[in-house]
Amino acid sequence: MMQHWGDVPFITKELSMDNRVSRTNKDEVMNALLKDINESIPYLYEDPVHNQTIVSQDLANALVGLIHLEQKDYNGAASYFSKIIDETYTISFENSIYSDINNKEAVFTLLFPEDGNYCNQ
Repeated sequence: MMQHWGDVPFITKELSMDNRVSRTNKDEVMNALLKDINESIPYLYEDPVHNQTIVSQDLANALVGLIHLEQKDYNGAASYFSKIIDETYTISFENSIYSDINNKEAVFTLLFPEDGNYCNQ
């Protein structure tokens, strides 16, 4: 959203009818995301987990790298992306991204249920 619209509402406390939600500076949101993700990294799986919904340090490093790119901090982005590049990801030679559930090329995958949606309806 921030890439398209810039400043966005960033809610960090419980909302009530008295709260007015306004736009938050894009840099403030990015810095809060960086802080939260960096604090979570030690608690995530260290080794790449090629499983459908497991969040690993590699995914967190990819997100931090993307945030640094958005902030035009290219050296910071490179340092986080190099942590991923140096891992054990390999090129998948499958003809379809859908045929290999535990694809060794993907940093994170989310499989959709067979019925096509996540709704309770």
